[in-house]
Amino acid sequence: MKLDLEYIDNWSLFNDFKILVLTAKAVLTGD
Repeated sequence: MKLDLEYIDNWSLFNDFKILVLTAKAVLTGD
């Protein structure tokens, strides 16, 4: 169970980072 929770936390962090990068890219390219 502990491993599952850690996996979910890491996945959420990765997702947040991906959204941040996509947003920054859209702003910079004026998309």
